[in-house]
Amino acid sequence: MSTYLGATGGRLARFLLIVATVLAMTATTSLNNVARAQDVTPTVMLMQHPTYGLILTDSSGFTLYTWEADEPLMSNCYDACADEWPPLIVSDQLIIPTGLPGALDLVDRGDGTWQVALDGWPLYYFWADTQAGDVKGDGDLGFGARWDVVASHRRLSRWSRFRPRQSPRFPPRSRPWPSRRRRSSTRRQPRRSRPSPGPRT
Repeated sequence: MSTYLGATGGRLARFLLIVATVLAMTATTSLNNVARAQDVTPTVMLMQHPTYGLILTDSSGFTLYTWEADEPLMSNCYDACADEWPPLIVSDQLIIPTGLPGALDLVDRGDGTWQVALDGWPLYYFWADTQAGDVKGDGDLGFGARWDVVASHRRLSRWSRFRPRQSPRFPPRSRPWPSRRRRSSTRRQPRRSRPSPGPRT
């Protein structure tokens, strides 16, 4: 009897040891997943500014601007303009922060680079902003149009009527133009009317 109880106790101890090992491995995996999720840096961030309230910045806290001369999903700032107002360029997937009141998208600059846009409008830095939180470019009229800090006091997403897709893949795939059906070059001949039968004799 004591031998049977000893064998049963040994099996139970081994079972409990296996269960404890599995639970420990599951907890470790969950903690690792949480740590990896916390290590992910978003493409843009929302930062509290003493004058403007919430402003949109890059992952390092440098202020981002929009330009009134741009068009949805199209940048018109190149050459000397891009030297003073460098575009926010990414080379990987967009990572959207929690609570962003708008959609991020990518703008093809035509030189192999992709610029980040908010609700379709390209985002830029200002050359004179040397520290995180600087807003020296707000209201500037350089290159013929106004530059604005993307801030809550003028609505972070002020072009809400234009909403591109959320979380686009990188690089975005261009959609092919729909194919048009070719019309046959031979026109359909009109039906000939049948001659009415003559009077019966």
